[in-house]
Amino acid sequence: RNLKIFYAINSATRFTERDRAVARIIRPHLIQAFENVLQFTDARAIAVLSAHTFRSGTHGLIMADFSGRIIHATEQASDHLSQARQAEGGETDALAANETLPPRMLAWLSRMGREEGGNHPPLELEMPGCSVVFRGAVVDKRHWVIASQAQDMRALADVFRRIYHLSLRQADVLLWLSRGKSNADIATILNISGRTVAKHVEHIFGKLGVENRLAASHKAIDLLGG
Repeated sequence: RNLKIFYAINSATRFTERDRAVARIIRPHLIQAFENVLQFTDARAIAVLSAHTFRSGTHGLIMADFSGRIIHATEQASDHLSQARQAEGGETDALAANETLPPRMLAWLSRMGREEGGNHPPLELEMPGCSVVFRGAVVDKRHWVIASQAQDMRALADVFRRIYHLSLRQADVLLWLSRGKSNADIATILNISGRTVAKHVEHIFGKLGVENRLAASHKAIDLLGG
């Protein structure tokens, strides 16, 4: 590609020496512009191809540039972004043209961009009845591809109830415990007393065969594949 540009600049008989001098000056900029177009096209292609793997009702795919401007979002991802805006006290309308990611997501991506390595923690937004998890990756030096997944909290708690033979309330407590919530937090979320939460935690330890919160949390997370 570079050779073709060089050949065009140096072999065109209709160019004057001044034309060739100007062309040589702008040549690096033309090459960079062409590279930018290729990168953007490649990123769009990755987003479109990847979207085919996110056709289920719980997954979505978002592509955004490094400024946070949303370039592409699947229908599911648009719903998840609306939920994310709602969690931050914003509107829940459909995505508008050139809309940017919510501030909390921008801060999360910014932290990821500063950290080395590829094993970045996901962003989890908790809302009544559900949780939305976002995982991001850089596809080139200019764009983010973000996978989103909605998790039904009731369904997750039911997994704990069936596998570990917990009561409905014990399953709820284990779910929030596995998300790092304290007994006081869980009491507030479930609208029960702290003493009741402590009793449920004690029973959970016995049924899971563990001795502390960390071990119980690890078993819960491992069960959900997380």
